[in-house]
Amino acid sequence: MFDVSYKNGLLFLSSKVYGDIEEDHLKAIVESVDGDFIKDHVLDAPSKYLGGSNVLGTITMNDLNFKLRRTGYSTAQNVQGMPADAFVNITEKGICSRCGALGPVIGNTATICPAESEWGKGGLCLSPPERRLHFCQKCAFLIYSGMAGTFRTFIKGANMRVMFDSSSYDSLWRASSTFADIDRGELNSLKLTIIPNGEFEAVLFAIYDFATRLTGNTTYLEQVNMYYSFSAKPCDDGGIIQGSTLHKLARFFYSTNELRETDAIKINERGEKPFPFQFFMSTSVTGDVRKPESSRLRNLFCQGLLNKKVDFPVITEIAFEKKRKGEGYPVPAFYKIVIAKYLEAFGMSEEQENFRRLNGFGYSLGKSVKGTNLEGFTWEIFRARTFEEMLETMSELQLKLGNSQNWQPLLLQKDNWKTTKAILLNGMLNAIHQGGDGGE
Repeated sequence: MFDVSYKNGLLFLSSKVYGDIEEDHLKAIVESVDGDFIKDHVLDAPSKYLGGSNVLGTITMNDLNFKLRRTGYSTAQNVQGMPADAFVNITEKGICSRCGALGPVIGNTATICPAESEWGKGGLCLSPPERRLHFCQKCAFLIYSGMAGTFRTFIKGANMRVMFDSSSYDSLWRASSTFADIDRGELNSLKLTIIPNGEFEAVLFAIYDFATRLTGNTTYLEQVNMYYSFSAKPCDDGGIIQGSTLHKLARFFYSTNELRETDAIKINERGEKPFPFQFFMSTSVTGDVRKPESSRLRNLFCQGLLNKKVDFPVITEIAFEKKRKGEGYPVPAFYKIVIAKYLEAFGMSEEQENFRRLNGFGYSLGKSVKGTNLEGFTWEIFRARTFEEMLETMSELQLKLGNSQNWQPLLLQKDNWKTTKAILLNGMLNAIHQGGDGGE
């Protein structure tokens, strides 16, 4: 991960010193890094990371480490001297772990690079001194300056950190600059309101805010990976969103955001949270939102979306749990629209057609049983634990309805019968309760 920090640090310093990231200026920055350059720019990166006013020109290394520890960096305590001293007063010799140069080296600290193996995997725990990475002065300072390309958001006291990487400096800079434009106060407030216990939701909504600020051609995101880590604990696992997935997620959110402009969908009538947040908010089960169980299923569903998967059985489980608790509209708001847009954004044409057919079939079936004692068959179908049980229950329902239509072609997907059942049930519940977007 230190190479990712190196690139972010290089781009930041070039923009700081020259106002751009031209190739010749990037080379000039590398050549310029020496003791004097470090003394002049040692507080630039932490100032950007911590928010400017939090870093004063006379801050000591101990004070700086204290401020960084509050954001999740597991920095050392009681470190004497000024921030530049760690990069200038070098006594050890060795080989740089990044560029391979032989000469004076600096042992890694969390202040230089938050992790030594995979950023977010193994969190912020540094290796013992004898196994620690070592960097030459130039690499150490550029890696340290990568702090400026790390973005923080807060979720109920836990810090989520985001960093981008790309083989293209231009793509990396565009992604980082766009994410930096997000209003931190507005974003944090929104997350605290909606997702008190959901880490995967936090990542998803960070991408949503990112997507709403994208302009022009966004195919460059295919080359950009997004790293995220939660540092509420000293060591915590994080993850990575690959460029192809990041681009499609951004396209998905961008397309749903456009729906806010249409008259057909009445959104924000009472000034509430914007679409598609209404969908995600309505995937919580009634109860104390401060308790993890209230958003466990929602977070699980969001995890699937981050992994290019629509987990229909989870939505069904949410719907029946809400139904069990007596909620009037168990199916999440705008369910059909959100799912269709997601499948479209990810190019899942076969899944999209299957969803359209099964959802429509379920909706039609739900209209047929609505207001009758046959509504209870939704529970019977839900409780079916095998493919054969589901077919048997559906055959019994068909007999009671006196329906001669051939349902078999729609249901004979044994390898994926749980998804078939879930889509069917979600359509039925939507028709019975009219709580989602309605229609087929």
